[in-house]
Amino acid sequence: MPIPYQKGAAIITRSVLRAIVRRQTFVPPPFPESPPPSSTGGAVPVSVRRTPYQQLSSPPAPPSSPPSSPPAPSTLERPTTAETVEELRRRLGKELYRVELDLQAGGRIAGKPCDCLTREKHLGGVEATAEELMSYEANPVYGRVVEWVNKHEGELRPEAIAEKPPSYYQGLTPEVRVLRKAVMGTEKVIALLSPQEQKEVLERAHKEGKDAPQGGTSREL
Repeated sequence: MPIPYQKGAAIITRSVLRAIVRRQTFVPPPFPESPPPSSTGGAVPVSVRRTPYQQLSSPPAPPSSPPSSPPAPSTLERPTTAETVEELRRRLGKELYRVELDLQAGGRIAGKPCDCLTREKHLGGVEATAEELMSYEANPVYGRVVEWVNKHEGELRPEAIAEKPPSYYQGLTPEVRVLRKAVMGTEKVIALLSPQEQKEVLERAHKEGKDAPQGGTSREL
């Protein structure tokens, strides 16, 4: 409810009060009426009272604390270069294997050209991983992988796939398989798994009554 208007007084609505509180604006009290002059003719001093709106002076700053000691060196264990290269090789091998599968399918899914072999998908993963491996070791096979991507990128788009028969892309599959073997050292698909994953697969194969790792099962994988 707004404060009723009084002659000679300012009207302060609730919205004005809220704005004052939010901004912490100092609102001076009403100007005091002039005191009557003294008999001596001098001005009578007016005592100044502190109002709730007036801010107190800032408290003195606390003494600065002494500089803290430097943090202890991190004890977080990081992968070695050899471990990183091994993992990146597996990733590159997996991407190349995906390209093989798509080529063997003629670059199609359900008989229709797909975008699986574009840079936005498998080709981009192949190229990026090969280039990252180049920064760790000087192996010419990574450069050959990038060259293959640049050579065939244009004809692996859905528009180009639609103009060629599936047999054309199936004919490119051996080229990618050769590159995968050069990267991994073998054509076995099980080499694309980490040692722990390989162990789990072989243990599951044993439980199903298949041969030991040196038998037919490992050759098939």
